[in-house]
Amino acid sequence: MTLMTSARGFNPDSFSQLLQLSDEPEWMKERRKKAWELYNTIPMPTRSDEEWRRTDLRKLDLSAPVPFLQTKAAPAPSAKTSKTLAAALTIADGAVTQQWLSDTYASQGVVVTDMKTALSQYPDLIERYFMTQAVTADDSKFAALHGAFWNNGVFIHIPKNISVTEPISVHIAMENAEAALMAHSLALLDNGSAANVVVEITGTTLEQQSFSSRINELVLGANAQLNFTTIQNLGAAAYDFYTTRGVLQNDAQLTINTIELGARLSKGRIEAILRGNGSHAQLYGLYLGAENQHYDRFTLQDHLGLSTSSNLLFKGILSDTARSVYSGFIRVHPGAKKSQAYQQNRNILLNNTARADSIPNLEISESDILGCSHGATVGKVDPEELFYLMCRGLTRIEATQLLMEGFAEELIAAIPLESAQAVVRGAVIERVAQTTAKFAEAPAAV
Repeated sequence: MTLMTSARGFNPDSFSQLLQLSDEPEWMKERRKKAWELYNTIPMPTRSDEEWRRTDLRKLDLSAPVPFLQTKAAPAPSAKTSKTLAAALTIADGAVTQQWLSDTYASQGVVVTDMKTALSQYPDLIERYFMTQAVTADDSKFAALHGAFWNNGVFIHIPKNISVTEPISVHIAMENAEAALMAHSLALLDNGSAANVVVEITGTTLEQQSFSSRINELVLGANAQLNFTTIQNLGAAAYDFYTTRGVLQNDAQLTINTIELGARLSKGRIEAILRGNGSHAQLYGLYLGAENQHYDRFTLQDHLGLSTSSNLLFKGILSDTARSVYSGFIRVHPGAKKSQAYQQNRNILLNNTARADSIPNLEISESDILGCSHGATVGKVDPEELFYLMCRGLTRIEATQLLMEGFAEELIAAIPLESAQAVVRGAVIERVAQTTAKFAEAPAAV
């Protein structure tokens, strides 16, 4: 594979070079141009903005990343077939390295491919849905940057009344730390369809700062069902910005599971827009923070239809000087009668220097609802539980590890792919063992 490096930094020169090298249709180039104009119009967030008040971007260097790598490669080899998967797709630095789709589902019209291929093979669908229905370029400064410089991703289309029972596995890798990761996921589920999708995002272990701006658009038709999991495991110096937003029609059911393991700083939005009557959303989140990691996320459960429901459970395990900021919003619009929503954020601090801020919010504009409530906790490992396990022969490291595994298990079990579950369980075990070892001589946390 030949790599041609673009101009460094997100600037007019690199954007002009991207357009010159692109063989995309004119409508996509125009869409990129509008996004670039928006990016240059929207001010960079600062700590004077309420949503960014607890996140400092002063060390972010947008002049350093290489916005794109122009790749020339032979057709990607097929991944090994698997009875446990419906499809597999691997993308490294924007180039497809492995791809496979079950013959059974291919014959039923299911599409799982990379965004660049989808742009040429399914232009009508991409033009209709790419950053038009769920996440638009004017959504934020980083959404506009993504709209201008996106550099591949995954496109999934499940036709009407087709149920894909086995998981769809996607791996998007940042192998060159200098190259920006601008991955776009677009999942379209027609009426009555169903799918389980796991997207793993990985990065290099180099210490130099890297940059990621991701968008996940999930569009569900009536009675559609989607379980969508992302597992972010970028390098320790990465700055990661992302938006995951689902739009649900009548009686659609969406589960979003957001797992965050890596990155120096991660700022995300996870949102479910319940437009259709009887639609339901489940938002899960698990984040493991250590050293000086900073996780900041905003969630939205947006109720517009009749008899809609949503539940949210986010959990965090933090140590060292890691910090988590969680801001959750339940909004019930006028006319969204019989809505029901719940939101819970739970955090465990493994030492006294870690920090978690939890800020739940409600905006109820309809009196005829079934109930909306929220809860938040921040605390240490329960000393009685720790004492109980240590009295039965476990070391402090083993006891703490066991308790944290149990704390995270509900969210790990919701990942619809066993190999991905194993990755996250292993991360919990490793993180807790490393952290607890540092404080093994200290008194038990109380």
